[in-house]
Amino acid sequence: MNKKVLIIAVVIVLLAVVYWLSLGPVAAPSTENVDGGGTTVEAPQITVTNKGALGIASGPGGEYLVDKNGLTLYVRGADASQTGTNIKTSCKADCEQTWLPYLMDETDPGISQSTDPLLMKLNAFTRADGKLQYALGNQPLYRNVDDIKLGDVNGAVDNDWMVARP
Repeated sequence: MNKKVLIIAVVIVLLAVVYWLSLGPVAAPSTENVDGGGTTVEAPQITVTNKGALGIASGPGGEYLVDKNGLTLYVRGADASQTGTNIKTSCKADCEQTWLPYLMDETDPGISQSTDPLLMKLNAFTRADGKLQYALGNQPLYRNVDDIKLGDVNGAVDNDWMVARP
């Protein structure tokens, strides 16, 4: 009889361990403070001040721009020489598999009425596919497909791709 009890106890412990492991990693605690400057979200070593369509992340690498979900935004050096209001993206089909255009959502508030200094630099332009893409000044904004959580900066940053800075 003791052998049966031991086997049942081992099975219960194994099931408990499998269940515990299936829960995945525990999320880091975050806090949210709302004030006149927008929403501030803090994660370990990263603080994001959300300003609507954009946010400013502060962390070990300094300040950089994030989308409304806290994901890192990038600009492309090839787009830097544009002037005027006729903004175009140099990142096309194959490029967009890795560098996702930061598109304006139908529910996004208008950006032209903002008095925030950062948001006043934000533009939207109509892409060849008819969608609206955000741009910082004349530089289209992109996200990297490998960035999946707050603080990720997995884009291959080089002379052509750079983290967008305020």
